[in-house]
Amino acid sequence: MLKVFKRLTVKERLMMLLSVEYVCVEVWANLKVPDHMSRITK
Repeated sequence: MLKVFKRLTVKERLMMLLSVEYVCVEVWANLKVPDHMSRITK
């Protein structure tokens, strides 16, 4: 795995980092939806 990571360019590393960050934000947002819906319907 480290050999593969060493061969990546800076652009590819940034794209991987942005992808992981996007997935984390998407999961967080999906977990927050029920809270927001319950506030709206009160």
